[in-house]
Amino acid sequence: MSDKMNVISHKKPGESFDKLVTAFQKKMDSNSTVTHNEKIRDTNGILRQFDVVVRGKVNGFEVLCVIECKDRSRPASIKSIEAFSRKAESVKADTYIFISKKGFSKSALRATYDDKIIPLSLFPNPKNESDDTIGMNWYVELYCWTKLQMVLYYFRKKVVAANFHPSDVTWKNFSILDMFRKKLVSVHGEEKQGGWHEFKVDIKRPRRFSINSKKYLVKDVKFRVLREYRKKVKWIPFSGEAYFDWNVSKIIIPSQSTIWSTAFKSDFSDWDDYDGELPHSTGVLDLRYTAFLKQFDPNTDLPDLYEM
Repeated sequence: MSDKMNVISHKKPGESFDKLVTAFQKKMDSNSTVTHNEKIRDTNGILRQFDVVVRGKVNGFEVLCVIECKDRSRPASIKSIEAFSRKAESVKADTYIFISKKGFSKSALRATYDDKIIPLSLFPNPKNESDDTIGMNWYVELYCWTKLQMVLYYFRKKVVAANFHPSDVTWKNFSILDMFRKKLVSVHGEEKQGGWHEFKVDIKRPRRFSINSKKYLVKDVKFRVLREYRKKVKWIPFSGEAYFDWNVSKIIIPSQSTIWSTAFKSDFSDWDDYDGELPHSTGVLDLRYTAFLKQFDPNTDLPDLYEM
């Protein structure tokens, strides 16, 4: 039998998680004394074990904080919350904190609120592969130009948009559509009024436009463009050195710590549509965006359509 098979671990389940919380808590309370796996005598003289204990001073008064750590494969239960509440009360702790790696059941969260327990989860370490996910929904109010119609005006007749595609129209090998899009994003890129918008281009003198290799003498151009307003949502997972407070949906970050989030596409195409009023932001990482999609590069070198 190999030596490895004879090794017996004397660590209790979740001890490494307890030590991780202890180290992190020392960053949170640098002026306090933080200990791991401490026993405190209760009002009946019985020694009660706590995973992490924090002692400090607030306004000159001694403060005792006790922390329970649960490294389990499922959310903490109401039974665990109630047992911890009784134990913390028995040693007359001032602050009760329960840290669960997998979050809390609904009944457990209600119990933490009733028993004045702070329910936290530690952010997963970005350097380790993990199924643990802590995050929140981010929302965006998105404005974009979508459908476009073009009408060309000739000296003797009008060509309606249905007879050609706007991308087929050029002047001196420059796309008329691109010239208009450049003006649209440069001047009207932050338009918030939804619905159809009309833009008339009065050409100073008739110009010969090409449509599928045929030449047409054009005096004016009119565009109709649809402005759309959309609301979108995306679940953003976080990692790094921080706590998540489940009761108030806030993130607690010690000084000089770093938080990572997943990347998303700049055009928000990987976000889901959202109906209804956007909820109010609850904290520094609970973000709300207002975005104006620029669907054309305004720095593209093109003639000014309105100066033709």
